[in-house]
Amino acid sequence: MRPQPGRLSDEIAIELPRPRDRQSAAFDAAKRRVLAALDRSLGRMTAVADSEPKAAQGAAMWW
Repeated sequence: MRPQPGRLSDEIAIELPRPRDRQSAAFDAAKRRVLAALDRSLGRMTAVADSEPKAAQGAAMWW
């Protein structure tokens, strides 16, 4: 969601079987995609030395 007023920013399909293994690499990758999209929607992207955005690395995550 984007703020003011709330708008849909991105739609991310998670195609993992249920029940989901929260310790799996696939779950971790999906979680990072969702959190990076949330950071982007809130304008929280910050560049790092290797030119990859922190949100993509997980460093700028809000949680």
